[in-house]
Amino acid sequence: MAAELEMTIKLLYIFLAFLWTYSAAFVVLNNTNYFGEVQQHSADSTAVKVKSDQHGKGESYGSLKLKAYRQRRDDRKGQEKVKLDHERSYSWKSYHHQPQFSDSESFGANRQTCEVVEGSTKKGEPYNCFNKICWCTKTTADCSNSNLTFIPTTLPSSVRFLNFSNNGLTSVPRRFFDSVANLTSLSLSSNNISFIHPDAFKPLKRLRALFLSHNGNLTHVTLRPVFTVPSLQCVDIRYGNLLSLPEDVFAPGALPELRELFLHDNYIDVVNLTLFQHLPSLATLAWGENDVSRFYPGLLKNLDKLDLFSNSLATFPESCTTSGQSYFPKLSILTLKKNKLVSIPTTLCLPSLYLLDLSGNFFPVLQTDMFGPALFPRLGVLHLEQLDTHIKTIQPFAFRNPSLKFISLMYNSIDFSWEDSYSVDSFAGCPNMEGLQLSHNFLSRVSDARFIALFGHMTNLTDLYLGGVSMEQITKDTFASFPHLRTLQMYQNRVPHVPDGAFDHNPELQQLQLNENHISSVTQATFSEASRNAFKWLDLSGNPLICDCDLRWFSDLLRSNNAALSHHWTTYNCSNLNDLPVTEFYLPDQPCLISHEANVAIIAVGSVLLSLFVASIFLWRYRWQLRLKLYEVFRGRGDLRRQRLETGHFDYDAFVSYASEDDHWVTTHLMPQLEGRLKLKLCVHERDFVPGRHIVENIAQCVEGSKKILLVFSIHFLRSSWCQFELAVCLQHVIDSDDSLLTVCMGDIASRPLTSAMTAVMTTMTYIQWDEEAEKSPRKRSAFFAKLELALEDALRISFHVTSRPDL
Repeated sequence: MAAELEMTIKLLYIFLAFLWTYSAAFVVLNNTNYFGEVQQHSADSTAVKVKSDQHGKGESYGSLKLKAYRQRRDDRKGQEKVKLDHERSYSWKSYHHQPQFSDSESFGANRQTCEVVEGSTKKGEPYNCFNKICWCTKTTADCSNSNLTFIPTTLPSSVRFLNFSNNGLTSVPRRFFDSVANLTSLSLSSNNISFIHPDAFKPLKRLRALFLSHNGNLTHVTLRPVFTVPSLQCVDIRYGNLLSLPEDVFAPGALPELRELFLHDNYIDVVNLTLFQHLPSLATLAWGENDVSRFYPGLLKNLDKLDLFSNSLATFPESCTTSGQSYFPKLSILTLKKNKLVSIPTTLCLPSLYLLDLSGNFFPVLQTDMFGPALFPRLGVLHLEQLDTHIKTIQPFAFRNPSLKFISLMYNSIDFSWEDSYSVDSFAGCPNMEGLQLSHNFLSRVSDARFIALFGHMTNLTDLYLGGVSMEQITKDTFASFPHLRTLQMYQNRVPHVPDGAFDHNPELQQLQLNENHISSVTQATFSEASRNAFKWLDLSGNPLICDCDLRWFSDLLRSNNAALSHHWTTYNCSNLNDLPVTEFYLPDQPCLISHEANVAIIAVGSVLLSLFVASIFLWRYRWQLRLKLYEVFRGRGDLRRQRLETGHFDYDAFVSYASEDDHWVTTHLMPQLEGRLKLKLCVHERDFVPGRHIVENIAQCVEGSKKILLVFSIHFLRSSWCQFELAVCLQHVIDSDDSLLTVCMGDIASRPLTSAMTAVMTTMTYIQWDEEAEKSPRKRSAFFAKLELALEDALRISFHVTSRPDL
């Protein structure tokens, strides 16, 4: 039996050793063994380097405008939030009614203000056309940044666009433009012009676009020659110092073709649109950053775009005539960003308005039908971004309008989990909604059910922006209600995992941004093959990707320069390999033959089994120590033992457990002292075991029939299996009867490796030592038996009491 047990234990050891080796190999193969191969693969691969374009010494017209614009904006108000502008621009790009001007950046650095700039596109390589100061192509001439006060006569007659900005020009004399009479576009921006001759522009019969921005000394008097050029279609007079415009600033019939006029930042605090009634073709009027507080309407039948951003208007511009007609029957874009509006009138006459920008105003509550068709019959795009008070409440059907196609509520700190503040029907009644911009609000505590209830009815949605909304999870149902979704932005969230097939319900999805989340794994099943083929833009950069077997396919995809993933600003790194680029991660097939889940399961089960096995070995090895320790902690104060000794029937005063090899010591030393001198009756197996009875039964009955148990530990006791069995029976009896053992140690047994039961006795109970000195010295021997007599005090007392009873 012992041999079988030993064989079983050995087999278990072999099995657990195999599991440990397998686990170690799995960890090493996934993290370490092939790291050298990874580095080798990286070294062998071709490095892709992106080189920036090299520019010449001369700065372009656009770059100079950018520099001048930014300098002025920094001095007056500080820089605009670039990120907000970028996100707005990105989210509008798919709409054909994108505003020509919608924010402060649109008029300066980032784009041309005038729509018509014929010849401004360079054709061919620039060549030196005047002293390396002017550079020309067939249709353009760039003489900017040269401190020129005249136009060179060497410029080709085919030039249509002249950039004469940033030259420190103070005056424009009469014959200034004689050599470039064929110009259609002219920039005199960023000069210091204070005088223009009344006949200066007469040679420019074909001039259509004129840029005069960043000329601080211009007045309406200086500009009178400009406002008499009949061919002009666009005039840019931004960032000047006009202060006011007189009633006769535009003579009747003087500018019959003028379509666009830009007057930003000229300190004109009163808007009087009656001044522009003599401009029959005016379609775009930009009056931003003028601190306007008063607005007087005027009938402008062809006005298409009106920009009043960053002013001080406290009331919505009046749009209805006394007869109930519209002052602006064709107005399609109205920008009122960054004013002081707090409400919308109950009556409006804007029959053609398509885009309305109310960002940066004061609308804490969006009321029911606030943007309904009664006020905005053709409203398609609505911007309510970064309101100064944020949006505290959205009532049911606040946006109810069948014409609405795009709403932007970004940067408003809206927590959509607050059901009492933001109605589940806030966006109800918008059946034709195509775009929804909710970036930089809060969706962290919004359940799938509430998300679907809020937005799921917008089944025609094509563009959804949820960047920086603290989303913590997505499921297969989150976006299942949007079968036509083409663009989904979910950057800078807390999504840890993308479930397999999460976007299978969006077959038209082309652009997906999941960058800067907490995603650690992307398997081949995350995106179906159809989804991967449909993607034109996929961004998973900035996530803590774990490079393992599941990510090999993605590493291969990145190395293949997949067009959807090839963006020079994105980086993919292995968070578990010291930020090694994913493109340099390589893992062969061997460690990936078994799935990651199977490997984890095997390791987990093996670890549990190993832990249980080690625990069982520990418990078995130290079982008696633990049991005796617990017994010592929870044992009583001896009441059970005394009751047993006083009321029990015993055949012996003490059971002596010893090895047969120690019989001589028992019969010559122990028995004469205990039986002869102390009159105790001992149970010794060679004398008192009943012949014919099973030895186990003899041991059990003799232990049970004895008042005390005396153990004689020796080297022979240690080697005897029967002695160890007796010891186990004795220990169990002691624990059951709340008793204690008497132990005699012979020789140097205490220094030898002992069995667990003997060790338990030696470490939890006091023993009496018999050595060679006690064998030879009567005094030592007397001291030994005196200690033994003291230990047998209970048995002696009860024995004396029983023998002295008169009824015995």
